[in-house]
Amino acid sequence: MSLGILTGVSYSLSELTAPSLLLLPSATTGFQILSHLEEFSIITFRALSSISAASFLLAYTLSPRQGRHPYLIWATLLVAGAALGEKMANFCDAQSTIRRRHSIDPSADQPESGINGEEVAKEIRKFRKFHAIKTGTVGLGFAAGLVGIWGDAFGVVKG
Repeated sequence: MSLGILTGVSYSLSELTAPSLLLLPSATTGFQILSHLEEFSIITFRALSSISAASFLLAYTLSPRQGRHPYLIWATLLVAGAALGEKMANFCDAQSTIRRRHSIDPSADQPESGINGEEVAKEIRKFRKFHAIKTGTVGLGFAAGLVGIWGDAFGVVKG
């Protein structure tokens, strides 16, 4: 269940929320909202991916030998891969280009007004692309889990 929620959150961030940020009238407002979304998405993604990976791995570990299906490992690896990719991206790009250049604190009430709208749009596109890739990866994990569970249920009815 947490993997489905994770897939939905990643999809909504990349396809619904991020494009609407490009319509904001002010680069400063766009930057503040993007900074908040980045923080929110990291916290949410870490929590849901940890729960998902742990659930699949625990199910595999605690299953009897004949019940250890490969879909449990594939789903775990896909979620762990997405989590590792997220950590690597955060490590490589510790702060956004705008934050580094302007040394702005996103929690401040009045950020510096010298924020360029083009830079904010570039960061939004990067945020959207990253979340689209993450959506695809966790979506594959979700699909592997669904197919595996469906196969287990079909095997019980048939066998």
